Amino acid sequence: MPLEIGSDIGGSIRNPASLCGVYGHKPSHGIVPGRGHIPGPPGTKGEPDLAVVGPLSRTAEDLRLALDVLAGPDVLDAPGWKLDLPASRAQRLEDFRVGYWLDDPLCPIDSAVRAEIEATIEALRPHVQLVDVALPFTLEDVVPRYLRLLMGVIGGDMPTPLRMLTRVLLPYYALAERLGIKADLASMNATRGMHQSHKQWARTNEGRTKLRWTCHEVFKDVDVLLTPVGPVTAFPHQTRGNHLSRRITVDGQKRPYMDLVPWAALATSAYLPATSAPVGITPDGLPVGVQIIGPYLGDQTTIRFAELLADVRGGFRPPPAL
Repeated sequence: MPLEIGSDIGGSIRNPASLCGVYGHKPSHGIVPGRGHIPGPPGTKGEPDLAVVGPLSRTAEDLRLALDVLAGPDVLDAPGWKLDLPASRAQRLEDFRVGYWLDDPLCPIDSAVRAEIEATIEALRPHVQLVDVALPFTLEDVVPRYLRLLMGVIGGDMPTPLRMLTRVLLPYYALAERLGIKADLASMNATRGMHQSHKQWARTNEGRTKLRWTCHEVFKDVDVLLTPVGPVTAFPHQTRGNHLSRRITVDGQKRPYMDLVPWAALATSAYLPATSAPVGITPDGLPVGVQIIGPYLGDQTTIRFAELLADVRGGFRPPPAL
């Protein structure tokens, strides 16, 4: 199928697109109505925090076409507002100011993934204005806030045994913090987010709003920011355990399954558009994508860059059996 619609709250458009070698677009939050989409359950009319609905396709041009159809006000909003997304900041590659962020100790990426993204940056170097941007945050700044917001949305629907287990862990995390013992950042904040009070959520939401203002400043210097979509290529499907007990492998080392989430956190928590574009195939024959993040409501910018990037590197490649 050349076009599909997905939802994304933790990378669920961007990661599958990257792992399968197709394009995916996580829109700016709030521009595509979620009514009628699953999840939540049939009949849901609320618009949850963080979650978006967006397209997956074989070309960036089809992303744009689909977004033009999907984006706009829902029925309740239609009498009072309309959506008029700004045009792409640039139309030619040479006019794009491109920043990139590949390294963060919180979530190292596999060398096979890194090689394809680094090769993409080198392929772009003669064609774009590469900017050595000094980002005022790290994943360690972004991910705890994101996970608490995320669990504010989905934590109440977690299975009862998992909620009971995580509640037991809360005092251990508090003790480790008092003693200066380093706990797993993702698991600790996911657990705390699952059981947070509204007061705690409001404090996190204020931090998120400050992050949005910080991103507003960052995108005065660059038009798009390139990052990994996730740390690994496609891996065997896991059905046992839960998101706290499962593991992925990065350069031969076991890493938390939750490492699939951190590189999605910035765009999700700050409501930014992010386009996942295929850029290469590893020696093992597995696709690698790059995440193209843009300013809030800059959806046309990230999609246009993904479209032009295919002329330099990557693009959809049919699997051998297709």
